[in-house]
Amino acid sequence: MTDDRQRLRSLHDEKSLLNAASCDEAFQTLITPSRRLMVELCWFPGCDETEVLSALSSLEDAKRKGVATLGNISRLRSPVACIGELNLLLSLLSYAANSDIDNFLFEACRLFDAIDLEQLRTVINEDREKSGMPAVTRISDFEDSLLSYQNDVCSTLVKRLQEADPYDYDHAVYRVASFGTSPIIDAVMRNYEYLISSRLDQYEIAVQNNIKELERFFNKEDRPALIEKIQKMVSGWDGAIEPLRKYCEAVGTDVAIRDHEKKMISDILCRGYDSLANQGPDTEHIRLSIARIIMQITPEKEKYRNLRALLLLHISAMEMAEFKRQQEAAERYRSLAEEAWQNEQKRNDAENRKRSEEAAAQDRARIVKSEESEIASYKARYKKIKEDEEFAAKEVKRKREAENIARKAQERERKIISLETEQKMLKTELSNLKGLFSGKRRKQLEARISEINLELSKINKGTY
Repeated sequence: MTDDRQRLRSLHDEKSLLNAASCDEAFQTLITPSRRLMVELCWFPGCDETEVLSALSSLEDAKRKGVATLGNISRLRSPVACIGELNLLLSLLSYAANSDIDNFLFEACRLFDAIDLEQLRTVINEDREKSGMPAVTRISDFEDSLLSYQNDVCSTLVKRLQEADPYDYDHAVYRVASFGTSPIIDAVMRNYEYLISSRLDQYEIAVQNNIKELERFFNKEDRPALIEKIQKMVSGWDGAIEPLRKYCEAVGTDVAIRDHEKKMISDILCRGYDSLANQGPDTEHIRLSIARIIMQITPEKEKYRNLRALLLLHISAMEMAEFKRQQEAAERYRSLAEEAWQNEQKRNDAENRKRSEEAAAQDRARIVKSEESEIASYKARYKKIKEDEEFAAKEVKRKREAENIARKAQERERKIISLETEQKMLKTELSNLKGLFSGKRRKQLEARISEINLELSKINKGTY
């Protein structure tokens, strides 16, 4: 802010190669005193270059991380540091989390309210003197520029607040509503009043339509559902208008909510209550619910004192009547329950006797069946024992026969082995016989071999 025209021209010549139009516009703004003031308000008046670089470094750090907190605001040493810190806050605003917007609003209000108009003008003129620029002499020009700056600040904060999701937006508005009078808070609440007006109208129209349905009285079974709808719509209306109520209490006027309160409380609910009362005592239960709803949303203000007192009397009377009806209904219920219990006891006694008789008959039948079953079981066991004994005898006989067969087979095998061994020996001896005197022995051997062959043939045929 202390650079003179020569320095600005040098910077312009250096930077205009990149973007001539933008640099020309910036140069003309900075050398024109009337246009320069708004730019000076949006910068860091009275700060030296190192502080400005530190603040910009903090901004770049938040931009790089994509998230900013109030801790990223550099605390400056300038006599009017609050405006420089406010400008840095506005630059960081786009990187602030939605859940932290209310804290940024509070800090913006604090910094804006701390601006000293005369001191700020003095600091700017000191910077202008160093840069060779003419001083700001007319207070009205300075005040007009500061008003434009204020409008830009409010517009920036409101726009960022609107970018938050509905929950964070409502939470932030609810918190700042009771902060007090401040240009920023006033702008936020005016914007909220504008946005919420259509929603309040929708709630009021919905409640009015449901009240009309309730007055038609066509179907008594639909009453609880209609009352529940009215309760939900009124609760939504009350939640939406609550920040405006807090704000009105803070600023000391109810202009923002007067028409909506009158329409919902007096023109819709109270009128609907009176219309139901004219339909007779059958609507007392419905009117009690409507009266409670009216009490729920009626502020404890002097203008509503008589209405609240009257509602309390009506609610007390209807609650007493409702209590008596509930007592009578409870007494009828007890009488009917006692009668039903006695009838139930009689039925139970008769059923118990019937069940006892049936149980006794079943016991007798079970005893007879048990005896028959036991006799049948004895017979079956005896038959099984006999069958087991017969089977055991057959098994012994079979085993003996098998043993005889095995023994005979072994004897045949031994006999075959013995005969085959003898046959081999005789054949060997027969082949070894030589000389003239061996004929008799040869005949004997051949005869014995024939006998052996015959015996082997019988054994193989099973006739041995």
